[in-house]
Amino acid sequence: MNGERHRLIVGRLAVLAAACVLAALLRLAGSGFDSSSRITGDTVIETVRRDGASSFILLEGPATVCGVLDQAGIRTRCRSDRQLKSGDAIFEVGLDSWRVGIMDGRSLILFGLPIPVNRAGADDLVAIDGIGPARAAAIVTDRNVRGPFLCPGDLSRIKGIGQATAARISAWMSFEVD
Repeated sequence: MNGERHRLIVGRLAVLAAACVLAALLRLAGSGFDSSSRITGDTVIETVRRDGASSFILLEGPATVCGVLDQAGIRTRCRSDRQLKSGDAIFEVGLDSWRVGIMDGRSLILFGLPIPVNRAGADDLVAIDGIGPARAAAIVTDRNVRGPFLCPGDLSRIKGIGQATAARISAWMSFEVD
């Protein structure tokens, strides 16, 4: 199982690296492409199929579930006009059935996006330098018991996180509440 998980993670990182390189190249050469075919954008969405295959879509402006699935070339009977934000992921859960979540923490960091501390799991939070498994678990437990973190200062509720640590790690977090 560990070998299989390792291959899946390495594969996803390779896709991420390729997407970053492609986006950078297309931005540099953007004037040579017409606007309908150029990949640019400030919104990054991941699609994850049931078989583990994933792709990253770079968009400008607002994105919807159906629009992203169409952009990814995924043919489905989509009826959702739910708005997505950068860092969201769309997970296939069944035939023509999708749920919205967040990209994993490493992907968010790789794309330079903050990890939403009020939605992220411990596995996502460990992607932040200075947060190990124990601290990540403490953040998730505290959030579930005491409620969301509204600002970086709220991280000091966690034993071992003072103001300096909270300021350093919060640079990689967002504090929105759904």
